[in-house]
Amino acid sequence: MKSSKISVKWKIFSYILIFAAAMLVLLWLFQIVFLNDFYQAIKQGEIKKIAQMIEQNIDNSDVQSLIDRIGQRFDVCVRVVDAQQKTIANGGSMIQIMPRTQFVNSQYNQDKFQGNVPPPDSGMSESLIYSHIITGADGTQLMLLLNSKITPVSSTVETLRVQLIYVTIILIACALFLAFMISKWVSKPIV
Repeated sequence: MKSSKISVKWKIFSYILIFAAAMLVLLWLFQIVFLNDFYQAIKQGEIKKIAQMIEQNIDNSDVQSLIDRIGQRFDVCVRVVDAQQKTIANGGSMIQIMPRTQFVNSQYNQDKFQGNVPPPDSGMSESLIYSHIITGADGTQLMLLLNSKITPVSSTVETLRVQLIYVTIILIACALFLAFMISKWVSKPIV
C-alpha cells in the first residue's frame, strides 16, 4: 500500500478550506446572482396567496376592510369587478396603466459626467399583474385584479455585494486560522 505524500495535517487543512470556499460560493450565488429570480418567485407566490385570501372571504360583508388591509400590508393594488366592470371592492392604490416614459428625464446624459454615475432611466419599471375569476356564493362571477410593483433589486444587490466582500475576507481569514488549528490539533496524536 502506497503512503500519500501529503500529510494528514495538510489534508484536513485543505478539506476545511474547500468547505469554506464552497460556502462562500453558495452565499454569493444566492445573495447576488439569483436574488432577482428569488425575489420575483416570492412576489408571485405572495400574489397567489393574496388572491386565495380574498377568494375565501369574497362573500364576507366586511371584505372591503380585508382588501384595504391587504393593500397596506403587501403594497398591492386590489380591485374586484363584476361582469359589467363595476367595481365591487378595491384597495391599495388604483390600477392604472400609465407608461413611465413620460417621466423620464430626457436631458440626462451620463456621458457628460465623470465617475461612476447612474445610467439613464429607461422608464420601464416592472409590475406584476394577476387576474383571477372568482365565483361568489350566489353564483356571480367576479374578476379579481391584483397589481404589485416589482421593486428593482439593483441597489440591494450593490449593498449585498459590498457586504459580501467584507464577509468573504473575514471568513477566509477565519477559515485559514480554523483550518490550521484543527489540522494541527487532529494530526498531532496521529503523527
